[in-house]
Amino acid sequence: MYVNDMNGDSYNYDALYIPKSKDEILFVSQDDADRFWDYVENDHYLSNHKGEYAEAYSVYSPWVHRLDFRFAHDFKFKVAGQNNTLQINFTIANILNLFNDTWGVSKYMNPSLNSGRILKYEGTNADGVPTFSTPSAVQPGVKTWTYNHSLGQCWYAQIGIKYMFN
Repeated sequence: MYVNDMNGDSYNYDALYIPKSKDEILFVSQDDADRFWDYVENDHYLSNHKGEYAEAYSVYSPWVHRLDFRFAHDFKFKVAGQNNTLQINFTIANILNLFNDTWGVSKYMNPSLNSGRILKYEGTNADGVPTFSTPSAVQPGVKTWTYNHSLGQCWYAQIGIKYMFN
């Protein structure tokens, strides 16, 4: 997760420190604070990493578990004194997706979260303490990830026959 350009380098992806408690961060309004904390508490990654910086690329490409199965059997025989092989094979790709439509499917960041920018740096207050706001897209119940249910993510089965000469 990221915060918008806090250090003034014009790079809008400054690493986000995930506050451990509400007194570690100052918001410009109570509404911003409430929306941020509701979001943090309902997000698996953020709620489990309070008091830490978000890991690099933690919001870009979560791990996807895929399991493929392939079985092949060769039938060897002679034709005109030459050894030949007929191979029959059966493949199921992404077999986990066969049992659950979210297993084995990659995820991408919910576009409404503006590429993971869940905080906006608003400057410092009179005491020099940084203040933040929360973009309006950050709401309780907004999912961080959206599943990519494209054709390449689905399970599929394939039967093949291959004839190999000598």
